[in-house]
Amino acid sequence: DEIQFANTDGNTNYYDMNSNSGSKKFKVPSSKNQILAIIRRDDVESFKALIKSSFNYNINKLFSRSENEFRTYANQEITMIEYAAFYGSYKIFKFLQEQKGIQITDKLPMFAVAGGNFDIVKSCANECFFDDCPALAAKFHRWEIFEWLIDVQQESYAKQHIFRTCLQFSNYRTLFKFIKRKGGKSEKMLTKAAEFDNLILYKYLLKLGDKEVKRLLITIKRPHGGFLPIHYAVLNQNLRFVKFLLDISTDDVNNYTTRDKFELKVDPRLLAPIHFACKGGDLLILRLLLRSGKI
Repeated sequence: DEIQFANTDGNTNYYDMNSNSGSKKFKVPSSKNQILAIIRRDDVESFKALIKSSFNYNINKLFSRSENEFRTYANQEITMIEYAAFYGSYKIFKFLQEQKGIQITDKLPMFAVAGGNFDIVKSCANECFFDDCPALAAKFHRWEIFEWLIDVQQESYAKQHIFRTCLQFSNYRTLFKFIKRKGGKSEKMLTKAAEFDNLILYKYLLKLGDKEVKRLLITIKRPHGGFLPIHYAVLNQNLRFVKFLLDISTDDVNNYTTRDKFELKVDPRLLAPIHFACKGGDLLILRLLLRSGKI
């Protein structure tokens, strides 16, 4: 973002960078990119000078998407205070927050949680709601913020798919704390562990609770047409997972589901684990299912 050497080629400004492979030309960053670069560095003095040098500068200006923004979550329509919150630029954030006329949007706490600066998150607490933020904290591995949202802010995570989010983004620290809070007694947890092909987690969940809980978890009840762990294990072509499930119980080996993961549902065909094994062309899993003696 720093400009040292610049020249003009037509109507476009460039700066030269010498490298082993020869001289390369790059576009000079626009004033927008320079502002965002100052925010990322949390250079509050340069930021103040820039604001003062521009007559009637709009502190609520909305920046559009940019090809120069490498952080996907920040590459959307975003205000300067939201951008500062995401990059943890506390000094610029506080400066903007104290400005008369600053607009606080519903997205600000989400950028603050994703950014992970606890001071900025707490600064938002008096004027923002943290709806949907627990799942975002899990996604970005903000462990302390996640606990603060649940314990202090009393934010609900009942409908935010925290377990799935933790698995999807490999946040096992929050995952195990979430399991502890829920007591490890959710049937959906086992199904999700199988869906994400996580045999170690599946075994861990089975060790929780008393014998009655284990029995209920092994014989999972599901809505009509839903997937069971055995379906996901076969779909993921995980031979060890399939063998482990069959060693526990063969009761589900003939259970059907109407949902087809490989193609759009075009008819009400019923599909069992053996059908998925045939479609996937996995001969070893097919043999394992046939040897169960329950097909």
